[in-house]
Amino acid sequence: MKYMVPLLGLLLLLCCSCETMLTGNGTVYAEETGQPLDSALMQAFVDKVNPDNLREEYYTDSTGTFSIHTGMVGCTPRCPDLVVRIAKPGYVAQTVTNPVNAGVYLQKE
Repeated sequence: MKYMVPLLGLLLLLCCSCETMLTGNGTVYAEETGQPLDSALMQAFVDKVNPDNLREEYYTDSTGTFSIHTGMVGCTPRCPDLVVRIAKPGYVAQTVTNPVNAGVYLQKE
């Protein structure tokens, strides 16, 4: 009986926690031409752009499209945002939050 309260507490804690994989996708374009940009660097962060929060790095394909994810992240007390930083030499970097079928236009420097 003396172990009942701690066991119930542990069970409650396990039932209240969750994890998820943050995902995003879209296409990157050159703003001045409207043409897709290949090989743009995509960096996936959890909640904010910070080197400590960097989860994955990818590049856009030849059609400028990307699909990015963070791996599993904790969602207690709330699910965090996926923040994607998009950069390509000669263009101004841009940050997008929770991109889903996003069309991102990068400006020339």
